Amino acid sequence: MKKRTAVIGAAFSLMPLVQSLVVGTGAALTSAVVMFSVPDKAKAESANTYKERGDQKFSEGDLYGAISDFNKAIEIDPKYANAYGSRCGAKLNLRMNSEALKDCEKAILINQEDSSIHLDKNTLFTNLCGVKVNLKDFYGAISDCNKAISLDSKDGLAFRNRGIAKEEIGDMQGACSDWKKGSSLGEEDAAMWVRNQC
Repeated sequence: MKKRTAVIGAAFSLMPLVQSLVVGTGAALTSAVVMFSVPDKAKAESANTYKERGDQKFSEGDLYGAISDFNKAIEIDPKYANAYGSRCGAKLNLRMNSEALKDCEKAILINQEDSSIHLDKNTLFTNLCGVKVNLKDFYGAISDCNKAISLDSKDGLAFRNRGIAKEEIGDMQGACSDWKKGSSLGEEDAAMWVRNQC
């Protein structure tokens, strides 16, 4: 009985110290507790909320803010393939090419492991094509653009990127053809390439 009373007394004597630690780190501790107690459906909804916020920030040009939200979505759901794909797009726009490539490849791997996951493959392959153009893997870029175009024949950006890759390998006729197609689909940068190169 005396040992139990001594332990309880010791615990109470540390309360002010513990309280100050909890006050300083309460948000982190609360978040950790909530994360362990939230059902999987709520986690998925929360990850989706961060993904949507990231998409909004991306569309507003806040690429670093978008990446931060995509990071949070992935932290909540490490198998969220579309969050990896979106983060790839943001990193591509920031010329963080090696990191963008890893994110695109991770999204593809997750989808291969679980084909029931809906993945925006068209956008993913268009992003992957752009990354490979930037990394000077022009044949890989053409292959990925071909995949994007096979999924959406009205993807002007994929035509533009494939045109750039074709120009780099010396296929000016193919490049001009792709830029003209991209331009006809409303891709303004493709129209610029047509004016300047064809």
